[in-house]
Amino acid sequence: MELIHPVKYISKEGLDNIRKYYKYSAEDHSLCVKYFLRAFWEFLLPFIPIWVAPNLITMTGFSIILLNFFTLLFFSPNLHDPVPSWVLLTFIVGIFIYQTLDNLDGKQARRTGSSSVLGELFDHGCDSLFVTVSGITLWIAMNMTPWRIFMGIVCLIVPFYGSHWEEWHTGTLILSKSSNPTEGQLIMCIVHFSTYFTGSDWWWVTIRYVGAYHWFPFIFTYEQIWWVPNIYCNTLFLVVFSTGDFFGLIENGKKALAAAKEKGIPTLKVFLILFPVTIDIVFSALWYYFSSNNIIENYTSLCIFSTGLLASYSLDRLMVNRVSRMEFNIFFPLYYTPVLGLIIALFFPQYEIFYLILSFILLVLAYFHFAVFIVRELCDFLNIKCFKIVPKVTQK
Repeated sequence: MELIHPVKYISKEGLDNIRKYYKYSAEDHSLCVKYFLRAFWEFLLPFIPIWVAPNLITMTGFSIILLNFFTLLFFSPNLHDPVPSWVLLTFIVGIFIYQTLDNLDGKQARRTGSSSVLGELFDHGCDSLFVTVSGITLWIAMNMTPWRIFMGIVCLIVPFYGSHWEEWHTGTLILSKSSNPTEGQLIMCIVHFSTYFTGSDWWWVTIRYVGAYHWFPFIFTYEQIWWVPNIYCNTLFLVVFSTGDFFGLIENGKKALAAAKEKGIPTLKVFLILFPVTIDIVFSALWYYFSSNNIIENYTSLCIFSTGLLASYSLDRLMVNRVSRMEFNIFFPLYYTPVLGLIIALFFPQYEIFYLILSFILLVLAYFHFAVFIVRELCDFLNIKCFKIVPKVTQK
């Protein structure tokens, strides 16, 4: 009955912990931020009225990303067809505006003295959804097949989850030089911009062909560059992404283990935090692979968005438990919907499509309920408004 009746996601003890211990800690080592973007954001900040709430800035940026996503679904509802080239330009505008507003919200919060735990959760909650929503637009621009879109979304989920896994143990969110969301968003813009001119089919050209006929046409023939891997450009992109994910996750793990050792936390417990997202990725892949109804091909958008949304949901709950210092329940039933999906696909395939749709609807409702009531609980606790700055003189 959780979806109908109000529930308390944060216990009284958790709220007390927020009051006593909460302090936001983050480090951004982005080179683009350091040398270019920080000055640009500082230039824009004075143009934002002082009365504009930071969360309203965050929501405005995310609304534009949602508009991008629904535009994509309008032209390619099942994620099989490339979108018109002009749509790619709207993706660039949307991502850049989101990136800008996503960094201005924190500056506005400090400027107005309205920083809070709600602001952190609201900001990072939108970021977790951005990973899937804008990730889908990226892989569609590359004209990916359904399985490649799935792998691409996993490549985006892993570093985001890994950073927050590390933060759970260290208390600091570190955005490294090698795995930074700012550079990732700019790469998305570059991909959309290049695809606007070349067309999405270009990503299915092999890099050996590109080398012979585009990079070094007057130096080498196709046969002379046999040493260049004969793989598709979009495959190379996925390989580079996944390689970065692998080393980034190792770095997250080293820091998490070191912090846990100092606190006397058992090694097994360190890795249990990853259990929900691992279940999501592994059993979603197994479900889609063994589906006799071939749902990854026939219901691509439902499959991809379900996997991404479930990862976002588990991460959001992880973040709430971290700031409130409550235990993270890795056995929450919703995390195991892909497991049941695999069982149904293997033994009751006639109900598989119904279950896919039903589980997606339940996931959306659970996510909406969680987001709304977390905002309400924290607003009541902090005596603030989500989208309006409450003057301190009026606070109790």
